[in-house]
Amino acid sequence: MTTTLSIDAGLYGLGCGLFDGAELIAAWYASPGGYGRGPARWRAVIAAGLAPLETMAISPDVVAIETMQIYNRASSRGDPADILEVQGVCGAISGWGPFARSELVGYAPREWKGAVPQAIYAARVDAYLERRGWSGRLAPHPASRHHDVAHGIGVGLHHLGLVVSGKSCYPAPRPVVVAPPPLSVPAEQASDRTHHPPARVRTAPRSGWVVRSTLPQALPHPPEDVVRGVA
Repeated sequence: MTTTLSIDAGLYGLGCGLFDGAELIAAWYASPGGYGRGPARWRAVIAAGLAPLETMAISPDVVAIETMQIYNRASSRGDPADILEVQGVCGAISGWGPFARSELVGYAPREWKGAVPQAIYAARVDAYLERRGWSGRLAPHPASRHHDVAHGIGVGLHHLGLVVSGKSCYPAPRPVVVAPPPLSVPAEQASDRTHHPPARVRTAPRSGWVVRSTLPQALPHPPEDVVRGVA
């Protein structure tokens, strides 16, 4: 099966998820400690964050990384300088020696989780892991960094098609529309041309509601005195 490593990069450390096929087999958060900037810090973050992978002696077939994007400055809470630094970590991951033969893919935040806040998305991933029985496969990590682990897993879930844009970890139920039974017409009215036919049932476009039309298909002919006019 294809082995996929998904990564949520940061200047403090890496949140990672490791998948064998479509099954999560390990997840962790690792950091060199402290805080810094520049290429030396990027290399330190990668060395610490990918150390568990080297311990397992696994060379992933695919590496999926969350890449950075600067959105409208008015609606963005992040410092562009920090975002560029994290993007430097992403670039350094792409050039990491053991990944020379791996397929590299990147996803912007809104591609894999939409506009869902961090805490809400982390809770959705936790619920998904609980449902699949994978909760025990996360390595111990600080509670303050749990969202990094959840996001690292989330990137992999999105890449594998298990989550669409982060909106839900479960398929949305499709509405079931049941039309009422057709109305019966008495036999004595079957030959009456002026009789209104049974109400037609149609489904309104772009909705799951059933709309019943009570308008007749053809109106009865008006009396002759109405057509000719009355003096």
